[in-house]
Amino acid sequence: MVKYLQRVLDLFMTTQINDVPTDTYQQTCELPPFEWAAYGTRVTGRMYTRRAALLGDSLYATGYLKSTGAPDKEDFEEVEDDFGVSGPFTSEDPTGTDAVQVVKDLVSYTTEHGSYAQYEVGVVKINVISGEPDDIFVYYGEGQDETAGLATKATSIGNVMAISGHFVGSLSADHSDGTTSTIYNSNTNGTADFVQHPNAIKNGFDDGFVISADADTGDAKWIIAHPKSNKDAQTVGVDVDTDGNIYGAGYVCNTEGADEAVICDGFVAKFDAGDGSIVWEQMFEDLGAAMWIAYDESDESLYVTGTTSYFGESSEGKVPKENTYCKHEICAVTMRLSADDGSTDWVRTTNGSPRWNFFDQSGDISLANDLDGPYIYVALDDVGEDVEGVISLDEGSSYAACSSDGKLTPEYEIDTTKLITADDCPEGSIFVKRGQDSGFSAANAATNAKCGQGHESVDACIIKYHKYTGLPIWGSNIHPVAALIPSVDGKSIMATGWYWANSKNSMGHHFDSVALPDYNSIEGVYNAKINTESGEGEYVMHSGGVGKTRVYDAVGNDKGDVFMVGYTQSAVIDWGGTLQTKIIEEGEDQNDDVGTAFQMGKVSSNTAEYQFFAVKLAAESPAPLSCVESCTLEGNSVAKSVIESESCLIDNVCYEEGDTAEIFGRTCLVCNPGMSQTEWSLADTVGELECFIDNVCYDMDSYYTFRESRSKIHTSSCQHCNPAMSSTEWYVDPVNFELNITSDGVVEPPYDCMDLTEENTTSTEPTNTVAAPSVPEPATPENKPASTSTDEPVTTVDEPVTSVDEPATSLKNKASNHACDESSLTSIAKLILSLVTVTFF
Repeated sequence: MVKYLQRVLDLFMTTQINDVPTDTYQQTCELPPFEWAAYGTRVTGRMYTRRAALLGDSLYATGYLKSTGAPDKEDFEEVEDDFGVSGPFTSEDPTGTDAVQVVKDLVSYTTEHGSYAQYEVGVVKINVISGEPDDIFVYYGEGQDETAGLATKATSIGNVMAISGHFVGSLSADHSDGTTSTIYNSNTNGTADFVQHPNAIKNGFDDGFVISADADTGDAKWIIAHPKSNKDAQTVGVDVDTDGNIYGAGYVCNTEGADEAVICDGFVAKFDAGDGSIVWEQMFEDLGAAMWIAYDESDESLYVTGTTSYFGESSEGKVPKENTYCKHEICAVTMRLSADDGSTDWVRTTNGSPRWNFFDQSGDISLANDLDGPYIYVALDDVGEDVEGVISLDEGSSYAACSSDGKLTPEYEIDTTKLITADDCPEGSIFVKRGQDSGFSAANAATNAKCGQGHESVDACIIKYHKYTGLPIWGSNIHPVAALIPSVDGKSIMATGWYWANSKNSMGHHFDSVALPDYNSIEGVYNAKINTESGEGEYVMHSGGVGKTRVYDAVGNDKGDVFMVGYTQSAVIDWGGTLQTKIIEEGEDQNDDVGTAFQMGKVSSNTAEYQFFAVKLAAESPAPLSCVESCTLEGNSVAKSVIESESCLIDNVCYEEGDTAEIFGRTCLVCNPGMSQTEWSLADTVGELECFIDNVCYDMDSYYTFRESRSKIHTSSCQHCNPAMSSTEWYVDPVNFELNITSDGVVEPPYDCMDLTEENTTSTEPTNTVAAPSVPEPATPENKPASTSTDEPVTTVDEPVTSVDEPATSLKNKASNHACDESSLTSIAKLILSLVTVTFF
């Protein structure tokens, strides 16, 4: 308990004391528009999109694909168009009325072995010029098929598409000549385990797979099972060289010994273009998993990310691997290998535990644009969130060097245009190879490149390395990253991923001092532009709706366009304020009042099924914001905007007077320029018919609920919305009830209310307390701004919310009267920890 509290206090101290930049992510006088989107539109099919690739004018998106129908269900009805994708959806056609649709008939499996046993490998192909879907490729088989990697390339043997992942039962791929190849899991043996999967009835045993296919037709050239294991294995990331050979990185886990301990190792392999046979393979027993891989044709090299912990944590039975270059309990790893034989050139490590679980955002690795220079960019989850707050990037294998008179000259001071050799050392000096104990240590480089500094509540880091030497250039803290896309001019990279405004699920929603909005207490998508020279953020955009919207990958073309793929449960999505679309699912009625909400009905609506999406961002075509009369960059970094008199600019999105925050699930917040042009204002209904409590709009007589688990929700018997008595806090009738308050705070339902009408009032002693999330304070007549021009950066800074028995305004006033300096905060933190230590011991 004390260790946990110490971490909380350290995090508190870090976010309070560290200097958070206030001039980053605010170059927002112009922002790029989203041009089109394509969506899944059927409830009879589902695709969890995972990776993307680009070849010519075609965008490819792969993931888990299945028919949602099951023959063992009473209402099962066989259809021939289970899954479909429609596009484009545009600002002129936001509901896709004129969209082109491509459909695919899928096998409908029973659910007797669990619903995850229904998934196939699917690839959606979309024309990037028009946004119209071209085709859907399916590789199928009994049992769960999980897709992880995708790559495409024009090669000497044609346009090649590489797909990777792992499977349980069988997996089949059709060839152009009409034949089919099928691979079988090495653990099936004709038993019931044939279709089992860890997420089904009981544990199954996965083998990895790699498919080489014609990118134009989807016809398979070959399919292989690799690696094989008696527990779990997967080829995670793949890339393709100019001859059509495929490189894969991943892991293999086997149970060993009498206690059947699970031992996982990382691997990197080269598969022959002709038949998939292994040209070479390197096993890394000091890694728990290798993950993403990038091939560099300029010098036949590979760049690979990995982790020393397959499980992403250290606990009983989950011991991280011993790694020569890791100085911490768990390390994130970046390596440069030779594409010729897999030999290691250099290794860089840093404190952190990137996750191998690919339902999460596990980062990316990307080659820099040639105009940027000889660099790579690496994004690693769970790096930079350590309690120490700052972690060095000067770790890993030693640098090559030239030794003369006892002095070592590191390779990055000799030649940065190639891997140096003995021929590059001056006459009379001795060449010292990379990785040797006698070499120039990584720590001695003293670059001061680091992660974890300066940003508020982030849990991932983007790192820029010199590709030949492995020298770290900078680290930039950010929220978990799904993809990195270098710009065509080499001056920036685009990072994309998703964030939670609710810190229950992540480290927060701040990009330095810029706070992104809360999309209905679930995920929002972000696009952040990062300067390649400094690592500082230039701007960040947000997208989303009231349902889950997750981007899992993105790719860019030579025109500077960025294409994101993922899945959503939002019927209506606002893409960056420039494109708002609505999915109308096949067979589902328009759910509400056509004629309102931009002719698409209710904005705050969910889809009945998880739906595929792909969307185009014209990243190299920024434009002024529609509601801004003029804008200048103060200090060349912070936008100062003059907003049109009848508009609002909230979180860098334009709204007309009267627009509501319905897209965020908050219909009781409105754009009211007379109150504020940069913050949401409370609607007139708040205080009469509605309450706005803890950043949520409630109708009169709604009662507070507490979710104990996924299946158990408790409703308070006394805390309710009474607009006339309290429009911003839960109201409790003082005549009949009293809140049950312990030393830990207000007890959660169902034990929160003490009935004063009973003779013997009793209460239970659970310690669950009412959460107090950070929420924006809407504009009200009392805090109305003095003018409509924005003298401050156009962002929304969150104010803390109090517990239910103290108004937010009173806490705000108290805070202003009790400012603390660093020494005061340190004293307070130490005092709290000492008191806690005494209490628990």
